[in-house]
Parts: sequence; C-alpha cells; structure tokens
Amino acid sequence: CHSLSELTDSCIGPGKRRRGLMITELGQVFLCSDKDEDIESSKVFKKELSFLMGMIGQLSEIQKNMAEVESKKTNRLFHNLTSINAHTMQEPYALVPQDELSARFKEQKIIVKQRLELDPNAAAEAFLRILKNEISLRNEFSAYTKLYDPNPTLRVAKHSLHKIVLNVVNLFFQDLADKFIEITIEPTHAKLNLDYESIQVALYHLFDNAAKYAEPETEIAVKFDTAGVQLRMDIFMQSLYIAADETTRLFDEGFSGTQSKLAESAGKGLGMGLTRELLHLNDAVITDKAGRDEDQSKSRIAPKNARYARNCFSITFGSEAISDVANPSNQANTATKLVPNKTRRKSWRI
Repeated sequence: CHSLSELTDSCIGPGKRRRGLMITELGQVFLCSDKDEDIESSKVFKKELSFLMGMIGQLSEIQKNMAEVESKKTNRLFHNLTSINAHTMQEPYALVPQDELSARFKEQKIIVKQRLELDPNAAAEAFLRILKNEISLRNEFSAYTKLYDPNPTLRVAKHSLHKIVLNVVNLFFQDLADKFIEITIEPTHAKLNLDYESIQVALYHLFDNAAKYAEPETEIAVKFDTAGVQLRMDIFMQSLYIAADETTRLFDEGFSGTQSKLAESAGKGLGMGLTRELLHLNDAVITDKAGRDEDQSKSRIAPKNARYARNCFSITFGSEAISDVANPSNQANTATKLVPNKTRRKSWRI
C-alpha cells in the first residue's frame, strides 16, 4: 500500500476494506479497516489515520520523558558513588604515593610494608576511613531505594545528632586537612528519631559541598539551637559567594552557582537537591543564608576570580523527629574541634 486511502478486497482477509499508509518524521502508520463508515468515507478514514499518527507523537514523548526520569536517577547514583569512591581511592595513596609505586613497581610490596611500618597510626586511620566510605556506599544504595520507592521503608530509631555529624565530617578528613580547614562542632545532647542511612547520605552531600567550596585556611562551625518544639543545626563557613537570585535555586537539581562555575569547580548540581529530599524524609528542611551584601567587598578572591563570603546552611528538624534535646548523655560538654596539623600535611589533631 502506497496511498493514504484506497479500497481493496485483498487486505488481511476476504471482503471489502479501506486501507492507507501515512509516513511522517514521527514514523509510519498503516491502517486497514472493515468498518462501514471507513469504507464509505475516505475523509473519515484519513482522520482516523491522522489520529493514530498523533498518538505516535504522544507515545514518543512519553517514552522520552520516562527515559529522562530514569537517566536522572541513574546520574544521581553514579555521581554520588563516584564522589565516595574518590574519597576511598585517596586514602591508600595518601600513605603510599602513587608515583613511588609506579617508579618501583617490582618492589611494591616492600614499599607498602615500609610505609605502613613507618606510620602505623596513619595506616590504621586510613583503614578505618576506608571502612566508613564503604558504609557510605551501602547507605547510598539504600537512600537511592528510599527516594524512588513510593512506599519507602524507613528504619527510624533514636540517634545522637552530634555523633552523626562527627561521623560524616570524619569522612572528609583528607579533603579538609589538605585545605587546612578547621572544624568546630558545638556540643549537643540532642537525640533525634531518624532513619540513619538517609540522614547520613544527606549530610554527606552537604559536607561534600562544604569541603569543595570552603575557603582554604578558614573555619567551619557547626552549631545547634533549640527553638520551641524544633531543633536547628547551623553550619557556618567562608565559602563561595552566593548571589541573592541564586539562594532559592541552590537546592534545585542540576543548578550550579555562578561563582562555582567561575572557579571551575561546579559539579552536576545533584548533591544539594538530594540533600533536601533525604532531609524531607526525616521531617527536616534545609535553608541557606548567603553572605550579606556588604560582605561582597570583603570577600577574598577565589581561583579564577570567584569570590568568597560568609554563608550559613541551616537544617531544622520538626517536632516529629525530636526525641530528646535536654537530657545529658555521655557526650563531652565542650566543643569538638578538628584542627589541621600544619607541621605535618594531611593530618588533624583533635
């Protein structure tokens, strides 16, 4: 058949029928009908043929949208796993330089043994951080499942907020020490009803951005405030300047700020969007307060002429999440301070 509409008695089976073939950039539609109205009217038949061609366009659009949604999910997971894997890979090479292994590849076992014996404490710390990163990988898969399951299973239990934050910060030991960034975590006895895996992944991506965009040789301060039936955690840092028109878009998936692009450190804009969604699962919301306008003139120059400013990210936990904010625990009553040791690069003292 090469016509939009023609009568025939040899299409599919015996009997009079009308058939037609329509070809467009969307595809091809062939229709053979034995309905009386189609046989009697070529106009009616062509209308049905056009309708079916329109359906191809709609189905194609649905298929495209579904592919984009699934691609977004996959890109998220790939981005997050790549980030964690990068942290894991840098641990052994911090102990044993890669160029040394490459230069003396026949003596690699001897070199590794010598390095481990030279500083067994550093080796033990690296081993523990690798284990923590592996736990983060496991949690990442779990969080991925929770986000895209219409009825996610949350393992809510009572957790120390201070301990969760400290565990996450320790994962960025190397990145922050390399930039000589000092971290102070204010004491808190707060215990929250949280799904540990999802909250850990949420904070992981928040501190991943902090480690990436914070100004070297500055301080990150984590503070806690109980306001009525809510608990707020504030993270203060000197980091890349956030323009006023960017604050509402910072947690949109795929968005990267102007300054991060200038500094050529912009990622795919996935981490902060994921942080917001995972916090939402735990009855928490995140907001940001960009450096004030007058801070712009004081901002120190970042690479590629990007600017720094004093920024704050706040996470507010609702009453449903709060288990206990007043009762004392075994936690220290003084702030936890992690200070980079400038006499020995890539190490901290607590």
